Amino acid sequence: MKGSYVLQSVLGSVRANRNFAALRRRKRAALLSLLLLLFFWSSAAAAYHLITKRPISTLPGVSLVTKAFPPRYVFSITGVTTPEAVAVSPDGQRVYVAESGDERLVRVFSPTGQPLGALAVPGTRVSFRLPLSVAVAQDGRVFVSDRIRASIDMFSPEGAYIGSYRPEAVMDEPWLPLGLSFDSLSRLLVTDLREGKHRVLVFRPNEYLDLAFGEEGQAAGQFSFPYSTAVDSKGQIYVSDSNNARIGVFGSDGKPLSVLSSADPKGGLGLPRGMALDSLERLHVVDGSTHSVVVYEAGSPPKFLFTFGTLGTNAGEFRYPSGIAIDKFDRIYVADRDNNLVQVWSY
Repeated sequence: MKGSYVLQSVLGSVRANRNFAALRRRKRAALLSLLLLLFFWSSAAAAYHLITKRPISTLPGVSLVTKAFPPRYVFSITGVTTPEAVAVSPDGQRVYVAESGDERLVRVFSPTGQPLGALAVPGTRVSFRLPLSVAVAQDGRVFVSDRIRASIDMFSPEGAYIGSYRPEAVMDEPWLPLGLSFDSLSRLLVTDLREGKHRVLVFRPNEYLDLAFGEEGQAAGQFSFPYSTAVDSKGQIYVSDSNNARIGVFGSDGKPLSVLSSADPKGGLGLPRGMALDSLERLHVVDGSTHSVVVYEAGSPPKFLFTFGTLGTNAGEFRYPSGIAIDKFDRIYVADRDNNLVQVWSY
């Protein structure tokens, strides 16, 4: 009996050792699989960044986690006086800044802030020009709205003056264009502040009037100083209705869908001005009254995500910001009006 007991103990010990060894092998295999997965993921992420030049946070899947993370301040572009608006060329190599002070020019910079030149209509004096908005078409042409001259002027990618943009649909009536933006169909959206109108006009690349909606007022579908527009991937049109302290969301047919008003407890706006969408369909809205940028998930209505910036004169602080642009790399450019800067932020 004693020998049988010893034999069973030995056999049990062997089985335990075998089980322990198998468990160690499984743990090693799991660890190796995890390391291989991390290696392939990091390689794919690095390749994605090298090819697209976009942050790794925009990778599918990763973006779902990082969508609510605010950007960081990078640096500021100097050499502008009272910048009102900013735009970036489709290739991301030229930054255009419309200034309402000093010489009232549209100044051109590299993405790193190096001066490249300036745009102005030939023969115009400083006191007879006031650029307030700028947008760049897919072919590189630059469109500038001028408040004093009540015009939209066009420049070539090289900076040569092309002429005035005056579609036939508005040829015989006065208008006061302000906000300019292009959508993915290369249509030009214009906010018109003519007294009694306060509307949005949408022009096809052939200058045919595709859509017009809005009028002056406070009711749904009406505007009071519509400052800028943006269009998401679904064709929904966002309008910053400045003096009504709200963002209006409209369908591709111009019909009202929803309103984001100052009464919103989280993402309410005091003086919404420039707007821009990034690759993750986040709607960035400059709020001149809170000296910040409010960011929403695009939709009807937009969903509040976060804000960045606060009142001040230090890096990453704003004083009455106005315009905003986002390039193809998701770098953010904010026209920091009273600090005489264009601040650059990045995710």
